[in-house]
Amino acid sequence: MIATVTELHGRSKTVFKVGFVPLENFTLIALSSAIEPLRMANHLTGETLYDWQLIRPTIAPVTASGGSQMMPNARLDEVGDLDLIFVVARVNVKDSIEPEILTWLKARAATKVLMGGLCTGPFVLAQAGLLDGYNCSAHWECLAALQEDYPRIFCNNNLFTFDRDRITCTGGDVALHMMLHLVAGHHGSALANGISDMFV
Repeated sequence: MIATVTELHGRSKTVFKVGFVPLENFTLIALSSAIEPLRMANHLTGETLYDWQLIRPTIAPVTASGGSQMMPNARLDEVGDLDLIFVVARVNVKDSIEPEILTWLKARAATKVLMGGLCTGPFVLAQAGLLDGYNCSAHWECLAALQEDYPRIFCNNNLFTFDRDRITCTGGDVALHMMLHLVAGHHGSALANGISDMFV
Protein backbone atom coordinates (compact mmCIF):
# COMPACT_ATOMS: atom_id res chain seq x y z
CA MET A 1 0.00 0.00 0.00
CA ILE A 2 1.18 3.53 -0.74
CA ALA A 3 2.27 5.51 2.31
CA THR A 4 -0.44 7.54 4.00
CA VAL A 5 -0.46 11.31 3.70
CA THR A 6 0.48 11.66 7.36
CA GLU A 7 3.51 9.44 6.80
CA LEU A 8 4.47 11.42 3.73
CA HIS A 9 4.49 14.63 5.71
CA GLY A 10 6.18 12.94 8.64
CA ARG A 11 3.85 14.51 11.18
CA SER A 12 0.20 14.67 12.16
CA LYS A 13 -1.62 17.94 11.67
CA THR A 14 -4.60 19.19 13.63
CA VAL A 15 -6.27 20.76 10.59
CA PHE A 16 -5.56 19.35 7.13
CA LYS A 17 -6.07 22.06 4.51
CA VAL A 18 -7.30 21.13 1.05
CA GLY A 19 -7.55 23.43 -1.95
CA PHE A 20 -9.80 22.51 -4.88
CA VAL A 21 -9.07 24.16 -8.21
CA PRO A 22 -12.09 23.70 -10.50
CA LEU A 23 -11.68 24.40 -14.20
CA GLU A 24 -14.59 25.80 -16.19
CA ASN A 25 -17.25 23.12 -16.76
CA PHE A 26 -15.72 20.95 -14.04
CA THR A 27 -17.57 17.78 -13.06
CA LEU A 28 -19.65 18.65 -10.02
CA ILE A 29 -20.09 15.05 -8.86
CA ALA A 30 -16.32 14.62 -8.52
CA LEU A 31 -15.95 17.83 -6.50
CA SER A 32 -18.88 17.17 -4.17
CA SER A 33 -17.86 13.53 -3.69
CA ALA A 34 -14.42 14.71 -2.56
CA ILE A 35 -15.67 17.43 -0.22
CA GLU A 36 -18.49 15.59 1.54
CA PRO A 37 -16.30 13.01 3.34
CA LEU A 38 -14.24 15.87 4.76
CA ARG A 39 -17.38 17.63 5.98
CA MET A 40 -18.65 14.43 7.54
CA ALA A 41 -15.32 13.75 9.25
CA ASN A 42 -15.65 17.12 10.97
CA HIS A 43 -19.29 16.47 11.82
CA LEU A 44 -18.77 13.01 13.33
CA THR A 45 -15.78 14.02 15.45
CA GLY A 46 -17.05 17.45 16.44
CA GLU A 47 -13.64 18.79 15.45
CA THR A 48 -12.25 20.70 12.51
CA LEU A 49 -10.05 17.96 11.14
CA TYR A 50 -10.30 19.28 7.59
CA ASP A 51 -10.63 22.68 6.00
CA TRP A 52 -11.19 23.27 2.29
CA GLN A 53 -11.64 26.07 -0.18
CA LEU A 54 -12.29 26.61 -3.87
CA ILE A 55 -9.47 28.44 -5.63
CA ARG A 56 -9.58 30.22 -8.98
CA PRO A 57 -7.56 32.89 -10.80
CA THR A 58 -10.27 35.45 -9.95
CA ILE A 59 -13.19 35.70 -7.56
CA ALA A 60 -15.86 35.09 -10.16
CA PRO A 61 -18.39 32.28 -10.55
CA VAL A 62 -17.07 29.08 -12.10
CA THR A 63 -19.55 26.95 -14.01
CA ALA A 64 -19.98 23.22 -13.42
CA SER A 65 -20.74 20.69 -16.13
CA GLY A 66 -24.46 20.77 -15.34
CA GLY A 67 -24.66 24.55 -15.60
CA SER A 68 -24.72 25.47 -11.90
CA GLN A 69 -22.23 28.04 -10.70
CA MET A 70 -20.03 28.22 -7.61
CA MET A 71 -18.13 31.16 -6.16
CA PRO A 72 -14.44 30.59 -5.28
CA ASN A 73 -13.23 31.32 -1.76
CA ALA A 74 -9.81 32.59 -2.79
CA ARG A 75 -7.68 33.71 -5.73
CA LEU A 76 -4.58 31.81 -6.75
CA ASP A 77 -2.37 34.70 -5.68
CA GLU A 78 -3.82 34.99 -2.18
CA VAL A 79 -3.94 31.37 -1.01
CA GLY A 80 -2.05 30.51 2.16
CA ASP A 81 -0.43 27.20 3.06
CA LEU A 82 -2.18 24.06 1.87
CA ASP A 83 -1.55 20.39 2.56
CA LEU A 84 -3.23 19.07 -0.58
CA ILE A 85 -4.33 20.59 -3.90
CA PHE A 86 -6.85 18.91 -6.20
CA VAL A 87 -7.49 19.98 -9.79
CA VAL A 88 -11.08 19.21 -10.85
CA ALA A 89 -11.62 19.16 -14.59
CA ARG A 90 -14.10 18.12 -17.27
CA VAL A 91 -14.46 16.09 -20.41
CA ASN A 92 -12.55 17.67 -23.31
CA VAL A 93 -10.09 18.90 -20.71
CA LYS A 94 -7.65 20.31 -23.28
CA ASP A 95 -10.19 23.03 -24.09
CA SER A 96 -10.34 24.37 -20.53
CA ILE A 97 -6.75 24.42 -19.27
CA GLU A 98 -5.80 27.91 -18.09
CA PRO A 99 -2.12 28.96 -18.31
CA GLU A 100 -2.21 30.86 -15.01
CA ILE A 101 -3.37 27.70 -13.23
CA LEU A 102 -0.50 25.70 -14.76
CA THR A 103 1.99 28.35 -13.59
CA TRP A 104 0.50 28.33 -10.09
CA LEU A 105 0.57 24.53 -9.86
CA LYS A 106 4.24 24.44 -10.84
CA ALA A 107 5.10 27.02 -8.20
CA ARG A 108 3.13 25.18 -5.53
CA ALA A 109 4.72 21.85 -6.45
CA ALA A 110 8.10 23.35 -5.58
CA THR A 111 6.87 23.67 -1.97
CA LYS A 112 6.36 19.86 -1.82
CA VAL A 113 2.61 20.14 -1.24
CA LEU A 114 0.59 17.02 -2.05
CA MET A 115 -1.19 17.32 -5.40
CA GLY A 116 -4.01 15.46 -7.05
CA GLY A 117 -6.42 15.40 -9.93
CA LEU A 118 -10.07 14.38 -10.12
CA CYS A 119 -11.76 13.11 -13.28
CA THR A 120 -9.62 14.55 -16.09
CA GLY A 121 -7.69 16.72 -13.61
CA PRO A 122 -4.60 14.48 -13.91
CA PHE A 123 -4.21 15.70 -17.49
CA VAL A 124 -3.76 19.22 -16.14
CA LEU A 125 -1.08 18.02 -13.73
CA ALA A 126 0.59 16.20 -16.62
CA GLN A 127 0.64 19.35 -18.74
CA ALA A 128 2.26 21.17 -15.83
CA GLY A 129 4.95 18.47 -15.79
CA LEU A 130 3.94 17.20 -12.36
CA LEU A 131 3.17 13.54 -13.06
CA ASP A 132 6.33 12.31 -14.80
CA GLY A 133 7.44 9.06 -13.19
CA TYR A 134 4.20 8.64 -11.23
CA ASN A 135 1.47 6.02 -11.37
CA CYS A 136 -1.77 7.67 -12.39
CA SER A 137 -5.51 7.04 -12.53
CA ALA A 138 -7.73 9.26 -14.68
CA HIS A 139 -11.11 9.29 -16.34
CA TRP A 140 -11.22 6.92 -19.30
CA GLU A 141 -12.04 9.87 -21.57
CA CYS A 142 -8.52 11.26 -21.26
CA LEU A 143 -6.54 8.14 -20.35
CA ALA A 144 -5.40 7.31 -23.90
CA ALA A 145 -4.38 10.92 -24.55
CA LEU A 146 -2.46 11.00 -21.27
CA GLN A 147 -0.48 7.91 -22.17
CA GLU A 148 0.18 9.09 -25.71
CA ASP A 149 1.11 12.68 -24.90
CA TYR A 150 3.04 11.93 -21.69
CA PRO A 151 4.81 8.57 -21.99
CA ARG A 152 6.75 9.12 -18.75
CA ILE A 153 3.50 8.77 -16.78
CA PHE A 154 2.47 5.24 -15.78
CA CYS A 155 -1.26 5.23 -16.45
CA ASN A 156 -3.32 2.41 -14.93
CA ASN A 157 -6.91 1.18 -14.76
CA ASN A 158 -7.28 1.67 -11.01
CA LEU A 159 -10.17 3.77 -9.74
CA PHE A 160 -7.76 5.91 -7.74
CA THR A 161 -4.03 5.94 -7.07
CA PHE A 162 -1.95 7.19 -4.15
CA ASP A 163 1.67 7.42 -5.32
CA ARG A 164 4.03 9.30 -3.04
CA ASP A 165 2.95 12.96 -3.17
CA ARG A 166 0.39 12.54 -5.96
CA ILE A 167 -3.23 11.39 -5.68
CA THR A 168 -5.24 10.78 -8.84
CA CYS A 169 -8.79 9.60 -9.38
CA THR A 170 -11.07 8.57 -12.23
CA GLY A 171 -13.79 10.94 -11.03
CA GLY A 172 -17.50 10.60 -10.36
CA ASP A 173 -18.40 9.17 -6.98
CA VAL A 174 -15.07 7.32 -6.90
CA ALA A 175 -13.71 10.50 -5.33
CA LEU A 176 -15.72 9.65 -2.21
CA HIS A 177 -13.96 6.30 -1.83
CA MET A 178 -10.61 7.94 -2.47
CA MET A 179 -11.25 10.44 0.31
CA LEU A 180 -12.35 7.69 2.67
CA HIS A 181 -8.94 6.13 2.05
CA LEU A 182 -7.31 9.47 2.84
CA VAL A 183 -9.32 9.90 6.06
CA ALA A 184 -8.52 6.35 7.14
CA GLY A 185 -4.83 7.07 6.63
CA HIS A 186 -5.08 10.14 8.82
CA HIS A 187 -7.50 9.10 11.55
CA GLY A 188 -8.12 5.36 11.27
CA SER A 189 -10.64 3.06 9.65
CA ALA A 190 -13.29 3.56 12.35
CA LEU A 191 -13.85 7.16 11.28
CA ALA A 192 -13.78 6.25 7.59
CA ASN A 193 -16.34 3.50 8.23
CA GLY A 194 -18.51 5.93 10.17
CA ILE A 195 -18.48 8.34 7.24
CA SER A 196 -19.37 5.51 4.89
CA ASP A 197 -22.31 4.55 7.11
CA MET A 198 -23.61 8.12 7.11
CA PHE A 199 -23.56 8.13 3.31
CA VAL A 200 -25.36 4.75 3.23
